[in-house]
Amino acid sequence: MRMHVRVDGREFAVELERRNGAWRVQLDGRELPLDIAAIEPGVWSLIGDGSSACFRVLPESAGAWRLRAHGQKWLAEIQDPRRQPHAESHPSGRLRLTSPMFGRVLRLLAKPGETVAAGAELMIIEAMKMQNPVRCPREGVLMALAVEAGSVVAAGDLLAEIE
Repeated sequence: MRMHVRVDGREFAVELERRNGAWRVQLDGRELPLDIAAIEPGVWSLIGDGSSACFRVLPESAGAWRLRAHGQKWLAEIQDPRRQPHAESHPSGRLRLTSPMFGRVLRLLAKPGETVAAGAELMIIEAMKMQNPVRCPREGVLMALAVEAGSVVAAGDLLAEIE
């Protein structure tokens, strides 16, 4: 999964992937040889490049955590693409909802012509064996679906149009 992370105001592009029980980590496009393990709830061990650290992770607010290690503290804000609305509005008022990730459309939960509420789940996309709901970013009428159950989509592909 790709995400943007801000640590004390500094931006990073992070990609995490679980493979054979281990984590593959890329930071700003550079692969990091890290062994990551949960020691106990809220405490994580990171070992790599000849050093190690244990981080205590405390929730700060929605999408933000306070990290503590070696007597230092950092504020980490994570922008998870699965939680961000991927939509583009046009002057006509029609909103084009695009896929936040690569995956397969498992289920469609709304039909064209239906009125949908802001936050309503429109479909489920499976990515890396996780089911991710795609939510409607605003109230409106679902004018068109550009996918069907079983469709494979890439990040940025058109999913639906809402007016």
